[in-house]
Amino acid sequence: MQTFQATLEGFAFNRLAPYESWEVFSRDARRLWEIYKEVCRPTHVTRAAIRYINQINIPINQLIELKDYLKTVPEVSPNLSQNALQTFIMQLQIPQRDLDSMLIINEAIAPPTHPDFVTIVFDLDLFRQEVWNSNSEEIWLFLDKLRDRKNEVFEASITDKTRELID
Repeated sequence: MQTFQATLEGFAFNRLAPYESWEVFSRDARRLWEIYKEVCRPTHVTRAAIRYINQINIPINQLIELKDYLKTVPEVSPNLSQNALQTFIMQLQIPQRDLDSMLIINEAIAPPTHPDFVTIVFDLDLFRQEVWNSNSEEIWLFLDKLRDRKNEVFEASITDKTRELID
C-alpha cells in the first residue's frame, strides 16, 4: 500500500508493507512529484528526507535481552530492579557531517502485533534542511545518498539475531 500527501506547503510519499525495491519506490515518488509540480507550482524545496519505520517482532520464548537484537539500547542501572523492562522510548540525534544532514534514531517498545512477540520500533529518519530549486536533479541524487546511509545505519545497528528474524 502507498500513500501520497500533497499540500501547498509540502509533498510526502509513503509505502507500507509489503515493500518493493528502492528503484520502484523512487520511480513512483518521482512520477507523483512531477504531477505535484504541475498542480502546485513550487519554486523550491526546503527539506529532503527519507524515513524508515521498522517493526521488529521478537518471539517471547525466553528472557529477552534487547542488546541481543539491537546494538544501541538503553542500559538499566544495576542498582535498579532488573525485572523485565515494560516499555522504553529512546531517541538519538546524530549529525551526518559528510552529508550535511541529520540522522534521528527512535527506538521503542510498541504494542505487540501478536501475544507471542515483543514488538520493537526501530525508526530511522535522515534529512537535510536546504533550499533547492524544485526542478533540481540534485534532490533525487541526495535522496539516493540518504537511502544508502540508511542501509549502513540499519546494518550497523542490528545483530545477527535480528537478521535471522527478517530473512
